[in-house]
Amino acid sequence: MAVQNGFDLHELDEFTRDLVDLAQKQFPKEARQFIQKQGTEGRKRLRANTRAVTKKRTGNLLRGIQRGKATKYNGNYQIRVMNTAPHAHLIEYGHSNVKTRAGSGSQGKIPTGSPIQMVPGAGSPVFVEGDKEIWVPGKHPLDKTASEMGREFPRAAEEFVDDLLRKGLG
Repeated sequence: MAVQNGFDLHELDEFTRDLVDLAQKQFPKEARQFIQKQGTEGRKRLRANTRAVTKKRTGNLLRGIQRGKATKYNGNYQIRVMNTAPHAHLIEYGHSNVKTRAGSGSQGKIPTGSPIQMVPGAGSPVFVEGDKEIWVPGKHPLDKTASEMGREFPRAAEEFVDDLLRKGLG
């Protein structure tokens, strides 16, 4: 928000940061509750984004989305929103898809004598079938949620400070 409509708002941004710091010191309970609410909102958005990019709905991926507790780190409150499902990283970053010719019970195993083989490389293992690479790209629901929340957090923090000022900051 440095320059807007020809006005330098840099001092106003610093003032807002100072007010947030003051609110954390004078009203730690309210600041912690605000961060908890932001974490809950992040969890809801992560669930919505994950639901939007996945087809199969067993519920395990969505059930693994959790919000941690608000903790202080370097004098500021922080909160974690994470997916503890064991396969969440595969949806986030992508994975190789090994198609087998055997029944569905042997998924993930390369059958003996198959034209599918692993190509060693510097990065992730890549499986090829003949000349065709089999790779499922990542859907990045966590990255999308983090960027959405990063854009909206300053507005929510300003509303939090405004509410504290209305209540009487000191």
